[in-house]
Amino acid sequence: MNKYFNPLVKELETEYIKYRKMGSSRSEAIELLRNKYADELEDMDERVIVLIGLSLALCKKNELFELIAEETIK
Repeated sequence: MNKYFNPLVKELETEYIKYRKMGSSRSEAIELLRNKYADELEDMDERVIVLIGLSLALCKKNELFELIAEETIK
């Protein structure tokens, strides 16, 4: 059974990790993905999937809570 409810979630996770391994910072990787998936982010149904995918990728890299903490301090 596929643990991802939408293939886009796995795609975003894979691409985020790839960008990080290539030397992109967290912010750069997120921006690259936001640009690549701009159309999906405009669609209300797909936007949720993109945000879940990004959140999962950040969580798997142990960067989600760090990002939230940084945003909270600002």
